[in-house]
Amino acid sequence: MPRNKAETEKIVGGVAHNFGNLFTIILGHAELAVDNLSQEGLHGHNLEEIRKAVLRGRDVIRQLRSYVRPANEHLHEVCHLAQLVRETGEVMRTVSLLSVEISSHVDETSDLVRGDATQLREMLTNLYINAAEAMEERGGELRVELGNETHFSRNLLKGYRQKKYLALRISDTGCGMSKETQKMVFDPFFTTKRGERIGMGLAIVRAVVERHSGTVCVRSKLGKGTSFTIALPRITTGPNG
Repeated sequence: MPRNKAETEKIVGGVAHNFGNLFTIILGHAELAVDNLSQEGLHGHNLEEIRKAVLRGRDVIRQLRSYVRPANEHLHEVCHLAQLVRETGEVMRTVSLLSVEISSHVDETSDLVRGDATQLREMLTNLYINAAEAMEERGGELRVELGNETHFSRNLLKGYRQKKYLALRISDTGCGMSKETQKMVFDPFFTTKRGERIGMGLAIVRAVVERHSGTVCVRSKLGKGTSFTIALPRITTGPNG
């Protein structure tokens, strides 16, 4: 049995790596077979379903790897959080958020954090997607706010001891969540969505935030929307400092 969290993460990461390799082999052979068969035939259809299943499995592995990524990987980088927020928002506007209005209120004057830009982008993407999916039936507004500790009420970040921090809030006007759902929303593989969605997005958000010595809280009400507020340590040193 694993003796601690680090050992558990090492085991899960190793298993994910090995399964990822297996899925790559299966996917490669399935795609070769699909290319050589008519899509109208039964075998072609079956192989296409295998290919789709492997792609879903590979996505699960990707999310597991992200969830258990080593804590010290690239966390020394100096990142402009406002830039990452802006870039992620631009990407989201070009994809499946056609029924969602995105409004941004971002303070770029003091936006430096130390961390891994790739992980922070993934955190932001998962928050955007989660908000958009909450509004996919009726549309709505996705609101993004970024500022330092003077812009946000400390009551929303109770217990966070970092004196200087950046606070990021992503809110939606979607269906909202019950108190019971809010208690489980960061659990791995928990999801309220139907179909083949995986439910690791918010677990990854929390994992990334914790790796960056931050905190995250959620406020929601059924029928009234949801907001996630994330606080990350703010630095004043430039990239070369």
